Amino acid sequence: MAVFAENIASGHTPFSLRWSLAAGFVGFGLDLSTSYLLQHHACTDNPTEMHVVTWISLMIALSGFALGWVQHRRLPHQSNEEGPKPHDRAHFQALLGMSLSLAFAVTILAIGVPRWILSACD
Repeated sequence: MAVFAENIASGHTPFSLRWSLAAGFVGFGLDLSTSYLLQHHACTDNPTEMHVVTWISLMIALSGFALGWVQHRRLPHQSNEEGPKPHDRAHFQALLGMSLSLAFAVTILAIGVPRWILSACD
């Protein structure tokens, strides 16, 4: 806990906050690119790999939400997203990371539902 507060106070963003900002993008990119590569394989063999990729991508995006939530809970209660202090900046990053991760998780689900319902060969 002390290392976290020291990093923020000195102006360094902890890895967990950076991951919460990037996890949604990483999960979405993994889902989109890997599913595109596996489409032909899923059509000829078993489409299970595409579903596994969707679940892994969803877990990556939700890990960003979880880490953002944990870091948000560790911040002082008087911090807000509009203040000039480093803890206020971290508060904003935590909220933004949770929002982006959750938005990309919903996007991954929205892209995955047709894969579960429709055939990969159509």
